Amino acid sequence: MGEPFAALLNSAYTGIPGWIQSPELKLHLNANYPNPFNPETTISFNLPQAGIPHISIYNLKGQLVRNIAEEQRFDAGLNTILWDGRDHGGQIVSSGIYFCRLSFAGDTAIRKMVLAK
Repeated sequence: MGEPFAALLNSAYTGIPGWIQSPELKLHLNANYPNPFNPETTISFNLPQAGIPHISIYNLKGQLVRNIAEEQRFDAGLNTILWDGRDHGGQIVSSGIYFCRLSFAGDTAIRKMVLAK
């Protein structure tokens, strides 16, 4: 049987015969926005598949400040979550450098964030 209609349509518009494969989704932690931030920041990330990632905030000493995505399920692809600049006890953290750590399916990504008051 001939090529599927979508492949024919694709080749008609792109000049490339056959299917164009989508890039493989990979775990990626994007830069937070805004950065520096006060009092909150949006953290965006890509997941290769739907699931429950572990997202944690650490201070410069490597101490856990807060887990921000406990037991929360996200879809595959681009997702966002808000960090309100508070620790696990609900207290507003001081100005400084913090690290966001994203772990999912055995992979980890880390980004630096700056809280400026």
